Amino acid sequence: MKEPKPVYEYLDYREFLKVACVQLKKSDRKYSQRYFAQKLGVKSTGYFADVLSGKRNLNDRNVVVCADILKLGYEERGYFECLVHFNQARTLREKDYWLLKMMECSRVDSKIINRDVYEYFSKWYYSAIRELLFYRKTAIKPNVVASLLDPPLKTAEAEYALALLEKLALIERMADGSYRQTDTIISTGDQVHSVEVAKYQMQMLDLAKHALDTVPSSQRDISTVTMSISGAAGERIVEILKNARRDILKVVQQDSNEDRVYQMQMQFFPLTVIR
Repeated sequence: MKEPKPVYEYLDYREFLKVACVQLKKSDRKYSQRYFAQKLGVKSTGYFADVLSGKRNLNDRNVVVCADILKLGYEERGYFECLVHFNQARTLREKDYWLLKMMECSRVDSKIINRDVYEYFSKWYYSAIRELLFYRKTAIKPNVVASLLDPPLKTAEAEYALALLEKLALIERMADGSYRQTDTIISTGDQVHSVEVAKYQMQMLDLAKHALDTVPSSQRDISTVTMSISGAAGERIVEILKNARRDILKVVQQDSNEDRVYQMQMQFFPLTVIR
């Protein structure tokens, strides 16, 4: 059985509750799921089991009750409440709000929520600058880097971006003052990662709108198709898109004499309710 860990080391409150309940029951058999249900003021003995399995959510009152039963301290309680809201949030905006609240807790280890990694995905141009430095070896001054992006940045933004990329070991400065990409891979917990990437993708959608206005059609490919399909056809289309991404990445890996940075996005989503 898993050993108990501080609540700060969890990104899933249900997992925390499962482990905490087992540990409580070891010390006192009264801490059964029936006991939790009684304390939560619900008649169904299966309610708490449904919460643990993800079939039901905790309301605000029951979050407080659980914190009381688990005897969480002031800071632990604050993190636990934010964690519950984060896990149960339905929109990206809500998830991002509660994730930031969790990050404000000084007791959270960077291995659980890396604030620098979160920041890396917060601006579209961090990854763009890293790719720019792959082929533009002479772009070492922030004002030059800023002017090479579209839309262009402020010099201060480029300067901060270079410092962050160095801090994350995504680039390194060479003896001659130029920058080189490293092989460092950005990674973090799945739930946090999904929020970061979704925010990044939303920024890229905004940049696609910008490209429609500013980039000649000969230098871009932005198209749309609306179709009626079956579930089976949808699965086949998803697989085709995955294969297309793999083929494009092969082209990129075999490329040489790079002289520009491009962003590729594929969107395939329902416009009607799926029942």
